[in-house]
Amino acid sequence: MWGFSEVLRVEKFRKGLEFKIRQRLITSRVEDYKNLVILAKAVEEDIQERTKIKAMLELSSSKIVKFNQPWKGKSSLNSSKKNAFQY
Repeated sequence: MWGFSEVLRVEKFRKGLEFKIRQRLITSRVEDYKNLVILAKAVEEDIQERTKIKAMLELSSSKIVKFNQPWKGKSSLNSSKKNAFQY
């Protein structure tokens, strides 16, 4: 069993974590400091990897031309149509 100081140390560590990491550790039942630090590092690495992958996907999707929307991202072809039919 852990001492009172170990419990306080774990509690203080959890409170000092970034929200995203703390949120993912809420359900963990890790109560010793050493294993909590290891788990928090793994969660942080996972978040960083996910962020990199998401950024790469957004970058690659912005380079894809969608054939069913050739006007997207160009000057307003639609607005000129709207103006042509106004009385």
